[in-house]
Amino acid sequence: MNILTDANAQNMQQFTVGVSTSGAPALLTLLDGYLNVNWGQQGGQSYRYLLGPALAHDKFVRASGTVAFASVIAQDGATPNSWVQATITNCQADWSDEAQQVALQFEITTNRSDPNSLYAGVTLVAYHVAILAMV
Repeated sequence: MNILTDANAQNMQQFTVGVSTSGAPALLTLLDGYLNVNWGQQGGQSYRYLLGPALAHDKFVRASGTVAFASVIAQDGATPNSWVQATITNCQADWSDEAQQVALQFEITTNRSDPNSLYAGVTLVAYHVAILAMV
């Protein structure tokens, strides 16, 4: 698994707002940005990125996350009827006990019809994460 850090991140944005829940006041934190992943091989690679505020485990309620392609490269070596496929799977945002933060995890897979003359790469993904925590 590749561990991404803030050095891989671009255009990070964070918005936190107080919300009412049935039990007690809470904070909803929304995080958006881009991550440099630079994946260009056949097959798959998993990524993990820690983000958001440090929280005590008893304050964490729930998190959700999405990841989308922001920059994809495909080159054809003049192969007729060729294809390139890139997918994002297993995207989740959940509490990390060891880091005391939310971890965004996802996998990128690239496939191509002719690995010898085609190239498929993902250089940048966009992320959105929502974290709900008790005050």
